[in-house]
This record gives sequence, structure tokens and C-alpha cells, in this order.
Amino acid sequence: RSASRHRELAIRAALGAGRGRLVRQLVTESLLLAMLGGVAGVLLGTWVARALATMRLPGDLPVRFDFRLDGRVLAYCLTVAVVTGLLVGLASAVRVSRANPDRILRGSREGSPTHRHEIRGFLVVAQISCCFVLLSVAAGFVRSLSEAERADLGFRPDGVLNIHMDVEQLGYSEAQGQAFFDEVDRRVRSIPGVQNVSFAFTIPMGYVRARTAVEAEGQPVDSDGPLPAGQNMVSSDYFETMGITIVRGRSFERADSGQSRPVAVVNQRLADILWPGQDPIGRRFKSPGPDSHWIEVVGVAKTGKYQFLFEDPQPYLYLPIAQAYAGLRVLQVRASIPPAALAPVAAREIRGLEPSLPLYDVQSMTQALGSGLGFFPVRVGAIAVAAFGLLAFALAVVGLYGVTSYLASQRTHEIGVRIAIGATRQHIVRLVLENGATLVVLGIATGIVMTLAGSRIVDRFLFGVSVYDPLTLVGVVPVLGGVTLIASAIPAWRAARVDPSTALRAE
Repeated sequence: RSASRHRELAIRAALGAGRGRLVRQLVTESLLLAMLGGVAGVLLGTWVARALATMRLPGDLPVRFDFRLDGRVLAYCLTVAVVTGLLVGLASAVRVSRANPDRILRGSREGSPTHRHEIRGFLVVAQISCCFVLLSVAAGFVRSLSEAERADLGFRPDGVLNIHMDVEQLGYSEAQGQAFFDEVDRRVRSIPGVQNVSFAFTIPMGYVRARTAVEAEGQPVDSDGPLPAGQNMVSSDYFETMGITIVRGRSFERADSGQSRPVAVVNQRLADILWPGQDPIGRRFKSPGPDSHWIEVVGVAKTGKYQFLFEDPQPYLYLPIAQAYAGLRVLQVRASIPPAALAPVAAREIRGLEPSLPLYDVQSMTQALGSGLGFFPVRVGAIAVAAFGLLAFALAVVGLYGVTSYLASQRTHEIGVRIAIGATRQHIVRLVLENGATLVVLGIATGIVMTLAGSRIVDRFLFGVSVYDPLTLVGVVPVLGGVTLIASAIPAWRAARVDPSTALRAE
């Protein structure tokens, strides 16, 4: 816009305005626009912050997000606005103040910005390339979320209700707790529609977890120490309730009590590490320590996800909860009725047995997987990056439209001459559209290079897909290219409708 005011500024210079005064005028105008934009941004940010503050993590953890705009945020916004206004104002002022007022006032077209739009073109290319990167990442997150929701987690979360409780808060002894859990099992199992009931110490990708270290019988301990592995204490029907496949051997039985020999079910990953190429059934392992005892493997379960959605296959083992008592447990119920309908009925049965027992995280297994260690990070990433991508998309479209429209207006005289000597509207549209198309192609090409260069960083946060996946790139290119070309076509079509007589008389 300052370039289009070269004639006005030349008149001001001819009337006695010095270079410093012209620079101050343009910088002041730029600062004013930047500050108005900053104020609008703060107002919009306040509204968005209030909306984000309503976001809650799944479950009953008392975690709240505080997005209030404090003094530091306002100071940051003020700094960004001032610096932006100064940089843009100074760049425009220095460029315009170097123009020759005499040539401009005499009507010379030398120094006209028509063919000197490198800076504008560079900014638009940068906008389009950054927009391409953000849209590619956003598409990657959306596809990642879709892949994660369809991924094989090693268990079936649908149709399972979780109810967490801790009888140790009420001072229950082990005998009292075991009797209480047996009665809860009996009462909940009698609810119509219930198919299976089990107890576990923790749930997959939950915030409560247990770990141990194991060493196999007859094998030397590695120099790095015993093998670390995750573990869970579960009841006999756990694998049926959770839909976990036993690939070899058996699951736990009610006979696996505190009076019987210690047994365990290991996952396929742990079996492959400790006994590669061998049958693990009947093998024994133990945890290091003077009080540890040998535990016999009676089954091998399918390897799944235990701590994080993005984890590599981890060694894991299950112990009978009857042999490793825990007062902190989660009741898991698989039923033919929806978990939301089952929850109040099951909770009523438990409170009828112990009214003072707190029940928390009463939710379906599908809801539990939406926690901070499950699908939640992927969903937040998809929403956040998609929002930034759409914002960058809007800026790129507006920027390209503005530059193309400005260049078309600067070429009004040329277009009028072309039409006067026989150029058709199609020729004029193609002429103006070439400028926008060139910027779009350069921006997308640069964006592809930037996306591929940063793919290793982003891929760590994606599940089952990659940013440089051909489907992602192929999907973004036509969307971004098509819309930005439409933004260029509007001023091109408007330029083609110029009346040549009006354009020539104005010139």
C-alpha cells in the first residue's frame, strides 16, 4: 500500500517534507495498524482462552487448564505488535523515501512497483509454504487419530465399564478386602446383561501402573541388570473380560489362590526376550531380592499397549490378584448393555455393600482411553494443528488475493492497452493468473521441502502414519493449490472486465 502511495509522498516531499518526516508518517501509520490488530488479537485471545479453560481431562483427576491472559502474555502481545509495526513501517518507508520525486511527478513510470514485487512475492510464497506445512501436519494428526482408533491395542475396549475403588482408604485388612471384593463380584455378576466381571490393579494406558524386574531361571543376569517389565495383578476372568487373547497355555483359574504355587501369564514380547525360540510354558522367573520366589509361566498373552499409545512392544506380565493382593482395584464389567446405563446400577450395588467407599473414574474403557496417555494427545494435536493450519490457510488466501489484486490494479493501463488492440478476456485472465499461479507453485514446492525436512520431528507424535505419506501430501496439494488459485482468479476476472477507454483516460 505504501508503494501505491508513491505519488502522494512525492508531492509531500516537493512541498518540503523531509525524508525523516515521511519515514515517521509511514511508521506511525504502520504502528497504529499493528496496535489495532494487537488489541483485536488480545480480545479474540481472551475469548479463546475462556473456551480452552472449559477443557477437561477424561476421568476424575482434578486437573484444570489455566489459560488466563496475564501480564506476561499481554506484554508479549504488545511487543509483537510494536516490533511488527516498526519492521513493516521502516521497510516500507525506506523503500518509498528512496524514490525520485521529480521523476514521479513528471509522470515517469521508472521506479513504478509494477514489476518490482519481489518482497510481496516472497511474503506470499512464505505464507503458502508455511500453510502447506501446517495443513500437512494437521492432516497427519487427523489420519493418526483415525489410525489410532482403529489400531489393534491387544484388547477390546468396547462394552467394558471401569469402576475404581480403594478399600485401604477405609482401613480394610487383606481378609476383609478379599471378602468385600468377592461379594462385589457376586452382586455385579447377577445384574441383567452382565457377561463377565473381573478385577485388576490398573487399566491399559492408565495413570496408575506397576513395574518390576525379572530374571529367568537358569540364565545369567545381563550386565545391565534384570530385565524391566510392566506388570498387573488381575483376577481369573480378566482376560475374558478385556478380550485379551491367550496365544499359548491358559489364563488364570480360581484355583490359583494364595495357597497354590505362584503362577503368571507373560506377554509374547517378554516370552520372546527371556526364552527366544523356546516354549515358555512351565518356565520360571523371579524378581531380584532376598524375599522373591520363583513364578511359573502358565500362559502367554498377546502383546498390546500398556502405558502409551505410541510405545514399542513392551515386556509385560500378569499375576493372579489372589496371590498378589491389592486393596486398590478397578472393577471391569463387560455387558451387553451400554456402560453408561450399567454404571449407576453397578455403583448402587457396591454402595449397598459399603456406602462410605469412594468410587471414582466410573467410565467406559473407551472413555478411559481418551485420557492423557491414550487418544487425548492425538486429539488435542489434531484440533490445535488444524486450527493453526486453517488460520495459516486464511492468511495465505488473503495474502495471495491482495497481492494479485494489487498487481492487477497497477497494470490497469497495460490491460487497457491490450484490450484496445484486441486482447480477449481469456488472454487477460491468463495474464493476471500467471502471477498468482507462479507464487502458488513456488509456495507449495517450498512447503513440500519444509515438510519433508521436518518430518522426523513430527513423526514422533503421529501413530501409524507419516507426514510425508503420499496420501497426505496429495490431499493437501489440490486443496491449497485450488483455493489459492481461486483467490488469484477473482482479481484476474475483474481485471478482464476493465473498460479500455476508462483505463486510458485515467492514465
